[in-house]
Amino acid sequence: VSLEANVGGGGGGNLEFVIHQVSPAIAVGTWNHVVAMYNGYNISMYFNGVLVEDRPACSSPPCGRIVYPSAAPCKASQTGLTIGTYRNPMDGQQYPHIGAVKSARLFRRAVTASEVAHLYSALSSKLPASPISLTEYWVQASASVGSVLSPITDYADADTPSDIGLRGLFNVSQAYACNFTLEGDDAGLSLLSASAVVSCADAGNARSCPAGYADTLTCVTPLWPHGFRRTGLSVVAARAS
Repeated sequence: VSLEANVGGGGGGNLEFVIHQVSPAIAVGTWNHVVAMYNGYNISMYFNGVLVEDRPACSSPPCGRIVYPSAAPCKASQTGLTIGTYRNPMDGQQYPHIGAVKSARLFRRAVTASEVAHLYSALSSKLPASPISLTEYWVQASASVGSVLSPITDYADADTPSDIGLRGLFNVSQAYACNFTLEGDDAGLSLLSASAVVSCADAGNARSCPAGYADTLTCVTPLWPHGFRRTGLSVVAARAS
């Protein structure tokens, strides 16, 4: 678990890394609750409700508000928010998250220790009962990580059908569908679905395509009546026709 902050000024600030190594190691197939926080003075981390890291964010606190980069290629409007993945457009570094993220929540302020305890308490009994699929999933990845690009595109004409391919692991006996939903202020007002087909991009690789599974899912984008609007993409198990 790591958190990074720029504690310097101008364009050449120092980077402060807060890294916590979980011991014993996290068991595969279990959910964990992580809170990372900056309150203007300290960078803190909670793991499963317990404070595991708490250190000054700069040499002479208070350290000020979060300042987003203003120079290309890190303009605020061009710098994506990532959760679970380290991405630095300045030097091209990117380290993808290995695992699953059940849910994420952002706050406009620092939360208190009692609030962290409350959040963890509310979820700790539910998380163990929430299944984790290790056999059916899809991933988001850019070509800068290995040679995998998923989805193969993040842009499509609103009135032109386009193939969208996703990489992951899919059961060949299961029918799937791609759901497209409107995001933003009108979220939830529109849902379009398209059937999907699965295939194996590397049929000779038993690790990529074990017996009964495929590593690629492809669907064709439906006619989108909302013009050039940001949409959400999800994959659902569908009943076979």
